[in-house]
Amino acid sequence: MLEEREISAGIEPVSAWLRHLVTRTPDLETASTKRPRAATLQRLADMAAALNNDPLARQLDAAARRVSARISAPSRTVDLSRKQSGGKSARKTPRRRLV
Repeated sequence: MLEEREISAGIEPVSAWLRHLVTRTPDLETASTKRPRAATLQRLADMAAALNNDPLARQLDAAARRVSARISAPSRTVDLSRKQSGGKSARKTPRRRLV
C-alpha cells in the first residue's frame, strides 16, 4: 500500500507502485461503486498506460467508462426550466429538432 507521505514525496514512488499494481476486477468494481470518481480512474488509467502496465490501464479505463456512463445517465438529469415553472416549459417558442 502506498502511504500519503510517499505520494507527497514525489512521482517516483507512485510510478514504481503503479507500474506493478494488480487489482482484482470485483474489488475495483466494488470500490468504484462506493466512491465513483471517473476522472481519477481515467487519470490512473493514463498513468498506468504510460508506465506500460497495459492490463491495469485497460481495467481502470473500463471502470472509468462504467462510472461515467452511470453518472451521466439521462434519468438523473433535471430540466430546470420545467422545474422552475411548475412543470411547464418556460420556453415561448418550440424547440427545433436537429436531424
